This record gives sequence, structure tokens and C-alpha cells, in this order.
Amino acid sequence: MSKTHYGWSNSYDPYGEDIPDKYACGSTVGYDYSASTIKADISCKKCLKKFDAFVKETNEHLLIQAQQMGEMADFFIEQENKKNSKDE
Repeated sequence: MSKTHYGWSNSYDPYGEDIPDKYACGSTVGYDYSASTIKADISCKKCLKKFDAFVKETNEHLLIQAQQMGEMADFFIEQENKKNSKDE
């Protein structure tokens, strides 16, 4: 029976995804709460590829969220400006 490389845990992750705590190959990944960063010690190329894809996907997701929040802020500012110009 072969070991799986991608062991995902239910550890807390601020991005809403599970971070692999420890892979079967011995590589480790975790969240450093004091520094608010992901710490990784990945020696296995298969796991590194998987982790790189996870980080890229997470970054894209965060960028989309930031853009949507910016659009919402612009909308509310525009609405407030329209309201203020009517009041004058």
C-alpha cells in the first residue's frame, strides 16, 4: 500500500481552506498565528507543486475578493455623493 502525499487536516486557515499540517512524506506546513503567515518546510517535489498551486489559487481568490470589495465601496460612495448632491 503506497503512502499518499497530500494529507489535508482541518487546521484553522484564515483563507477558508484547509492547510496541510503534515504530509506523509514528512514535509510540514502550518499557520504561524503570531506572524499571520504560512510556514512551510517542503522537501518533496510532489507536495511542493501541490502547495504552490494552493497558494496561487488562494492569492487569486483574495485578489478577486479585494476587487469586489473595492467595487462595492465605489458604489456606496457614488450613492452617497448622489444623495448629498440632491440634499444641497
